[in-house]
Amino acid sequence: MRPGLRRRTLTASLRRAPVPALLFMSTIGWAAMVWQTASHAARAADGGSGNALDVGHSHAMDAVGTVIDAHGLVIWLAMVVAMSPLLLIREVSRLWHGSIRRRRLATVLLFAGAYALVWLLAGVIAVPLTDPIAGSAILTWLAVGLTALWLCSPPRQRYLNVCHTAPRLRVFGAAAQWEAARHGLITGGACVASCGVVMALVLLATDYHLLAMISATVFLTIERYAPARRPRWRLPVIASAAPEFTDLRGRGRVSAGR
Repeated sequence: MRPGLRRRTLTASLRRAPVPALLFMSTIGWAAMVWQTASHAARAADGGSGNALDVGHSHAMDAVGTVIDAHGLVIWLAMVVAMSPLLLIREVSRLWHGSIRRRRLATVLLFAGAYALVWLLAGVIAVPLTDPIAGSAILTWLAVGLTALWLCSPPRQRYLNVCHTAPRLRVFGAAAQWEAARHGLITGGACVASCGVVMALVLLATDYHLLAMISATVFLTIERYAPARRPRWRLPVIASAAPEFTDLRGRGRVSAGR
């Protein structure tokens, strides 16, 4: 496709529902994350903890008695809200345009709720683990090395390929709602498996949190809209074909390969 036609197609896709709503949600997530980061910096300047998770500040107790840093979990959820709408344009657009008009919103909300639930559970596990890692330079560099290894691995490519699948979803009855929720759970699980470690590394970037988040968002967005590839060891993004932004509604070509 010629560059001019590709740009016009992309612009038209960005103007069509539900893309503007997704971009608005992403903006809210970015605003919340900037506010949380600024408030943490203000507390640190006043003598508070220098840890990005601000240990000792607003802890909550979960059902099994595990102490969870509420501030870190809020940051985690803000990151998810900021990044996920950009990664889910194809999935949400497909549900929106493929559902009965009166059930569109409910279908999308079920998908988004199931997707967010997976990320919330991942945050409950990841946030407490990042604090001891952030306190050790050795553990931090070890986490960076293991993350780089995972990004290049064949299993991760398999999870990325799951994100390219477009399952057949029913339109009528309770089965349609259940399949939308199941689609959200599967997509969320694949996203957590492939990108969760990157999100955890962003939390470790205590002094450059926003810069790390911007870099991660650009990297994961480009990778998400690149064609599916055969799983093998390779550098992420660099060795892939050009991203296919020809149709954000999910009707563009998707290469085979799991």
